[in-house]
Amino acid sequence: MIQQVDVIHWLFNVAHLDDDRKVDFRNIPIPTIATVHHVCSDEIYKIEEAAYADIIHVVSIEWLHFLGAHSKTPVIYASLGIMPDDFKKINPDLYTGNGAFKLGMMGSYPGKFNRKRIDIAIEVLKKLVDNSMNIELLIQGRGWEQFYNDFEEIGVKFTHQKLTSDRKALKFFESIHVYLCTSDFEGGPLPILESLASGVPVISTNIGIAADALKKGGGILCPKADVSALVDAVVSMKEDHEKYLECASKSKNIASNYSWPELNNLYKTLFKEAITTWEANNLKPWVYRNAKIIPASEQRKIELLYDNLRQSLQLLGRGDKVVGLKLALRPIMSGKINLKRKWLFIRTSLRQFFKN
Repeated sequence: MIQQVDVIHWLFNVAHLDDDRKVDFRNIPIPTIATVHHVCSDEIYKIEEAAYADIIHVVSIEWLHFLGAHSKTPVIYASLGIMPDDFKKINPDLYTGNGAFKLGMMGSYPGKFNRKRIDIAIEVLKKLVDNSMNIELLIQGRGWEQFYNDFEEIGVKFTHQKLTSDRKALKFFESIHVYLCTSDFEGGPLPILESLASGVPVISTNIGIAADALKKGGGILCPKADVSALVDAVVSMKEDHEKYLECASKSKNIASNYSWPELNNLYKTLFKEAITTWEANNLKPWVYRNAKIIPASEQRKIELLYDNLRQSLQLLGRGDKVVGLKLALRPIMSGKINLKRKWLFIRTSLRQFFKN
């Protein structure tokens, strides 16, 4: 790859590479970008490792300021993006003012540093239930089983939808009235944009891309770890129907600002700056290679296929064979996945399958 491209962009957290691969990363001879999505309280090491790249990339304004104050390596912002076409067939079931108000949450657990603050979400839900508010919780992702007892103890009705495909993942937004995020540290999260693109309002702590997007409408921002503010936001969305519909009406428009075509110039700047910085560091001009250009939307589809393989192995490792195999079908049948990678996946998955 190094012989074929002009820039290497590490979307993966380079601080998690093993020691040998860190050496390889630090010595890449061509322009390099390392993405840092978020930095928890004890994760300055992420910045230190990413600083070996020519440019550090962040996906929200919050981290542009933070990393800019903690690194001499140039830091450039270019947001996470979505593909609007993926949401054209999503038909949100907006709240009418009657029946249970359905809150949606997504994520994979357990997570390091409790950064998604499910403890805060549980406190919010408890206060709402104690105040006799008719609510339901819909959750999607792996690892939520560890919170079943907590949900049952506070008396909230909940449904866990396990991820089986990208299409079904987005259908989740047809089942909820508002998306709830209680995190302390996020680069995105991406479901904020996905919810807005689906026409569903968002309630979120003031983090990551939520802070950027919701300032324009589409939902309510709350201070981190502020249970009372989050409770008030849910009550407001449920009981002030005019405000709720106003947020819903603005949501798709706001999300359209984060489509990949809209983000084109930000990423052009990111890649050009990587090359300019490399030239300054190496005191010579960069000689561009000729390579086939893959549109960002197509590249994202390929990334999601590889991501499905990763999630499939995680599910198989936990003994969830049916869901794990279903999730793997699309990437295995796709011509966009490298044959060697398919073979490695099949070999590993067979070991997992028979091990369990």
